[in-house]
Amino acid sequence: MEKIMFAAVKVQGKVFTGRMHFQIINFIHAHYPELDNVQDVQGFVTDNNRFVDRIEAGRIALDSRQITTLKYFTNKLDSGDLNGLIPDEIEVVEHDESEINSSREKLENRPPFFK
Repeated sequence: MEKIMFAAVKVQGKVFTGRMHFQIINFIHAHYPELDNVQDVQGFVTDNNRFVDRIEAGRIALDSRQITTLKYFTNKLDSGDLNGLIPDEIEVVEHDESEINSSREKLENRPPFFK
């Protein structure tokens, strides 16, 4: 069964993954100031290496029993809902958008914390 692995932010052909959306956004602002005013899409990356929006992520997390309820929104996942499931030491990683949904290499090289 598919599970949520990381919070993710998609912006201008890149997908940034990490533990919490606010950490990813802070990383983008610090390392890519030219992207400060660019529209981003917040979502999650699954163990199938798919970028999904917050609504689909909520369904996946509930169906896989990673969580039992959505705490912050009625119909979509917040990275805070996964608090305690994604290890604190996970750092923000930048991916080309083509790597997500097409290659598992980056995800397989990350710590395996979901069994």
